[in-house]
Amino acid sequence: MRRTCPAEIAADADDIVQEAMLRLLRGDVVVVNRRYLHRVVTCAIIDVLRRRRAARLEFTGEQGPEALDVARDPAEQVGDQQLGLAMRGCLAAQPDDRRRTIELHLLGYSVPELAKLLGFAEKSCENLVYRGLKVLRACLAAKGFTP
Repeated sequence: MRRTCPAEIAADADDIVQEAMLRLLRGDVVVVNRRYLHRVVTCAIIDVLRRRRAARLEFTGEQGPEALDVARDPAEQVGDQQLGLAMRGCLAAQPDDRRRTIELHLLGYSVPELAKLLGFAEKSCENLVYRGLKVLRACLAAKGFTP
C-alpha cells in the first residue's frame, strides 16, 4: 500500500486501507489473492485522488483541467471550451441511464466497475456505454467536431 500511495495523500493511508477493507468485505469475492488486493487498494487511492481533485476544483472555481494549463494557445482553449459545451449538450440529450454510464466511463471507470457501481448487468452496462459513445460521436460530428 505504501508503494502505491502518492506522497500527497500519504497522510490518509490508514483511511484508504480501511476503505479498501470495507470494499473487500462488501464484495462477493470467492478468491482473494495479492493481485486482487492490489487492484482494490489502487481503486481506493484513485477514488481519494478524484474526490480531492473535485473538491479543489470546486473550491478554486476552476472549470476543469484546461483551467490549470494557462500556457496553452488561447484559440486552443476556446476550442476545448466549445467542445466541452457541445459534449454537455449531446450528453444531456441521452437517456439518464446511458448518460450516467457514459459520464462515468469518460471519468475512467471500466465496464465491470460501472456494472457493480450502478447495479446493472455487465453486458447491459457494456451496451449502454458503447451505444452511448456511438450516439455521442454522431452528435459531436453533427456539430462539427470530428476526431
